[in-house]
Amino acid sequence: MMRRSNKLVWFIAILLVLNFSGLIYTQIKLKQNENQKMQKTISNQKLFLATTADRIDYKIGALADKLDDYASQLNSGSLKLEDLDLKLKNDKAWLNYGVVGLGLADVPKPRNGHKHFHRVYWINHTTQIESQEDSLNYTSNTPENAWFNDVLKSKTKRWSKPYYDGSLQEFIFSYSVPIYDHARKNIVAVLVVDFDLQIIDRQVSQNIGQKYTSIIDKNDGTYIYTDDTDKVLNHVSLKNINDDLLGNSAYQQIKNSPCNQVCSYNPSSGLGQGLLIYQSLQKLPWVIVARYNNQQLISLNRVSENSLTMLNIGFCVGSLLLLVILFNLHRMKRRRTLNILWQTSVLATIILASGIVYIWKVSNYLYYRDTSKAIINQTILNNYVKQYDAASRLKRAESIEQIPTAIIIDSVEFLNSYNIQLTGHIMQHYPKNDEANWGVKFNDGFDSKITQIGVQKSNRYDVVTWSFQVKIRENFDYTHYPFNHGSIWIAVSPTNQNKNLLFVPDFSYYNGLTDINAANGVAKNLIIPGWYIRGSYFNYQEDTSRMVNNVNSFATVDLPALTFNILIGATLGDALITTIIPPMVIIMILFVTLLTISKRKSKFIEFKVNSILSASSGMLFTIVFTHVSLRNKITSAIMYVEYFYLMMYIVVPLIPINAFLFATKRFSWLNYGSNLYVKLLFFPAICFFLFIISLWRFS
Repeated sequence: MMRRSNKLVWFIAILLVLNFSGLIYTQIKLKQNENQKMQKTISNQKLFLATTADRIDYKIGALADKLDDYASQLNSGSLKLEDLDLKLKNDKAWLNYGVVGLGLADVPKPRNGHKHFHRVYWINHTTQIESQEDSLNYTSNTPENAWFNDVLKSKTKRWSKPYYDGSLQEFIFSYSVPIYDHARKNIVAVLVVDFDLQIIDRQVSQNIGQKYTSIIDKNDGTYIYTDDTDKVLNHVSLKNINDDLLGNSAYQQIKNSPCNQVCSYNPSSGLGQGLLIYQSLQKLPWVIVARYNNQQLISLNRVSENSLTMLNIGFCVGSLLLLVILFNLHRMKRRRTLNILWQTSVLATIILASGIVYIWKVSNYLYYRDTSKAIINQTILNNYVKQYDAASRLKRAESIEQIPTAIIIDSVEFLNSYNIQLTGHIMQHYPKNDEANWGVKFNDGFDSKITQIGVQKSNRYDVVTWSFQVKIRENFDYTHYPFNHGSIWIAVSPTNQNKNLLFVPDFSYYNGLTDINAANGVAKNLIIPGWYIRGSYFNYQEDTSRMVNNVNSFATVDLPALTFNILIGATLGDALITTIIPPMVIIMILFVTLLTISKRKSKFIEFKVNSILSASSGMLFTIVFTHVSLRNKITSAIMYVEYFYLMMYIVVPLIPINAFLFATKRFSWLNYGSNLYVKLLFFPAICFFLFIISLWRFS
């Protein structure tokens, strides 16, 4: 007997060493993978920042170069002032959506004791340039006139700080160059181009995202662009901000260590306080910076090591369980007591049950939905558009027209397990005078209502706003039920199928879509009972509503539907109350029934096989009824919670079978201590089964 006990101890000790080895290995791998993911995230953000800087340089810098060329031609005399009007109107580069207009302001000349002001301004209407003249005073010392005054003072080309133009009702920044007389001694006029600040906002939103990004002046550290417009309008400087990561110390670093490629700055060792990355713009006197704290960097990577995490939990729980068994075996060498056996059973049950609950909690932070095809920036979108443009050219069809589209979900209501009702708004930017192409329809929706509620016209585009209510049948994945990780999606496409219209995400509306966890496009006060929101993103899916493509697929381009996805997860409390607690209560009752099995007669408790059989039958019917009701509500592949019911189908019949075999007294080990082994192993065995199933299903 002693030899057997020693062999058991050695066997458990070996298992413990293997579990500890597995725990250490998985912990190291998880740490390595976490570091690799962090480095990959940082690398991606540096790439996004570099792309954003290049796009700003390309979009704005190229137009500034063109203005310099005009100024050079005017100064050399190769271009006459009277010919400038025709040249500007014929140059389609100035029809760029970010250009508000161009101006030529003469240096005021005294006339009859008063200064005479004269300015020609060419307004961008996106389809044409329209000129107008005015005699307003543009020399007063105000931010709106810095484009003129700064050039006269410095006698060189200048970029102005952003300011709010009351007449245009837009945030503006300007680039102005001096025009000299024939002798090139005196400035006679200032040539200026006004940019809408949205040209920066659009480039930032389309790439790295506004949430983390700022643009500052190289010379004095003032904000040119950030998500806090007060800092921009009040010309706040980093020099006056006390912040360890983005303040005076960061400004000194940026000023003393300029970077034409992306550089990083962190005042602390490691990534404890976050990270700052920055790059100088080549054609503008600005620096683009992006600031992240640790949580934001983690949030930007939606890849989780599910299997490795579950293995780590398994080795951790296994090690604790084996330690408890080994410790109690050592105690039992000195004294064999019934208390030690029950203590071991209770501790094993607590450890395994805690492991199961911990798996449920951890699963809320793991990612089970594939978001690899999410359109998070302009680069990804361009890859899609290139495919459709190539198909359009191949079929000699009309070019693809992109319609920036923003979707805002105001409410979500589950009508049943698969049908939901959504309400919200859609905002779209259409080209001027393009009313024939206005219209939105829902794919796979029914009982849909969509109403145009507003049109905002500007010089460059029309913003059309719709409100909608639609019912959609969603194909939810209930394999993890009741701890679901699903998505609610809504696909939209143009009503005009005769045009190659492609709805694209409006990055500027959301100020960037790089952070899927930010849940862009979802109302902040949106509540879905029993669910919490984990994020949102756009992608493309096949547009089944384009029936014309099925009729003449060669002559048309197969364009997709823009799909907005909301990632959701089931709340832990609701899942426990509705689906997990009822089976647990039945298991408790079964254990109490098991405790009635005894050799000793008692006037309070009487052991009868018939009574146990009747009680077990009643519980079995309850379980079957509950299971069938669940299946009628949700038709899916086998769900996680169904393993609880499958376990019950095994445990419930075993209770009367155990009672019958106990009554026959054929098995001495079964009758030992009034069915002691069965009672001791009841909860640990059930919890062990559920623990292994949980590891498997959530891996």
